[in-house]
Amino acid sequence: MDTHNVELSKNIDVNSLENCSIKDKQSISKTISSFEGKCYSSSEPVSNCKLGFYRNKPEHLTLQNKRIEFEISIAQAPDAFIEVVSQQICILFAVILPKLIYTKRHFSSGKEKIIIELSEEGLKTYDKVQHFYKFIRDETKLTTVELVHTFVLMEHLMRIESKEQSEGRPTMIAESNLGTLLLCVVMIAIKLNRDIPFRNGWWATMLKVPLDVLNQSELIFLERVKFCTHMEESEYVYLLNKFTSVFQIQHCELKLK
Repeated sequence: MDTHNVELSKNIDVNSLENCSIKDKQSISKTISSFEGKCYSSSEPVSNCKLGFYRNKPEHLTLQNKRIEFEISIAQAPDAFIEVVSQQICILFAVILPKLIYTKRHFSSGKEKIIIELSEEGLKTYDKVQHFYKFIRDETKLTTVELVHTFVLMEHLMRIESKEQSEGRPTMIAESNLGTLLLCVVMIAIKLNRDIPFRNGWWATMLKVPLDVLNQSELIFLERVKFCTHMEESEYVYLLNKFTSVFQIQHCELKLK
C-alpha cells in the first residue's frame, strides 16, 4: 500500500477526549531546554530541531539500581510519567502542527536559550493526550515500559513525517486523526511487550469502533514506519532517566512559584 496517498482513519473519539478540561497553564509549564544536553539555537526553527532525546546517547547510561528499574518498568504507568510523556508527545506533534507550541528567549549565565512551551491549543491537546493515556492505563494496566515505547514509536513516525514535509510531500498527521494515531502506538506497544496482548477485536469492542478501521489504521502506521518498531534497552533506560529528570525539574519549578 502506498502510504503517501493514504490517510489514517478520522479521529477515533476515545473516551470522549473532546470533553477534557484544560489544566491550569502555570501548573504544566513546559521547559525542555535541558533535554538534549544543550539548548536549541535561537537561529534554528523549531521544525528543524532534532527530534527525540536519545541522539548520541551514552551507551553506558543505566539506572544505578537495576532492581528499581525493573520494578518501575513492569508497574502500571504512574500519573507523573503519563503527564511527562504526554507533554513530549505534544511537542513531537508540533513538528507538523506548529501552533501547538510557542518559543521564548531566556538568558542564563550570559547565554541565550530558546524555551519551548505549549500554546493554549497545545495545552488542550496535552489534556486530551494525558486523559487518553490514563484511561488506557486503567483499562489495560499499561506499564511504564509500554508507555515509553509509545513515545519511541511516535518519535520514529515524526522523524519520517518531518522528512516528508521538508521534501514537499503530504504527511499522514492531522488534527483529525491524532486520537487514532495514539491508539495505534498504544496497541502496537502492548503487542510488543506482552506474551498475551489484547487482540484488535478487544480494542474495537472496548472503544466501540469498527474493527476494520482499527486494522486499516494500524497497517498504515506500520507501513509508514516500515515496520520498524523495536526499542533498544539502552534507549528505554535513557528515556526513563530523562522523563524522571524532567518531572523532578518541573516539580521543583512549581514549588518555587
